[in-house]
Amino acid sequence: MPRPGRKRSEASRQRIVAASLEIMAERGYNGITVDEIAKRARVGKQTIYRWWQTRGEIMMEVLGEVGLEAVPAPGTGKLKQDLDKWLKGIVESLNDPTRLSILRGLIGDAQGDSGFLKVYRKELLAEYLNPLESILRDAEARGDLGKKPDLELLRDLVISPIWFRLLFGGELDSGFAKSLSKTIFGALT
Repeated sequence: MPRPGRKRSEASRQRIVAASLEIMAERGYNGITVDEIAKRARVGKQTIYRWWQTRGEIMMEVLGEVGLEAVPAPGTGKLKQDLDKWLKGIVESLNDPTRLSILRGLIGDAQGDSGFLKVYRKELLAEYLNPLESILRDAEARGDLGKKPDLELLRDLVISPIWFRLLFGGELDSGFAKSLSKTIFGALT
């Protein structure tokens, strides 16, 4: 997350993002260092640290550049169709090797840095999961969920199989999304 202060140079920001992607392609997420980013982007380390506090924050910006965006809530008015469409969109958005590598690295970074974990939750997870929460709130309001469920726990139950496969491997394809949606819908109704 860029810090307030001196105005950013867009050219420098673009070089930093490009250098980060280049290094990741060569060495993987764990091979990315601020020293190497600065060298390749032809900027001083102080320029990087002025805008980002950690490698994770840099890579969250890179992730935005490579197109990981929240999948909107479909809003069909039917829980099954909303889950089907949303889960399919999530799985499709994760089927990019660059995005997967960045996400895996960010999750790892967040485990060892409580400050970055807060940023990660606020800026990435919350934005990414808000549409799912909207689907569940709408379903609850329509009475599709039966007795009043714990929506936060329900959200975690929906997303956890995806994160598990993201971290530990396993197919993340449309068949998985369809099966997950069917299983969740069956458990909820």
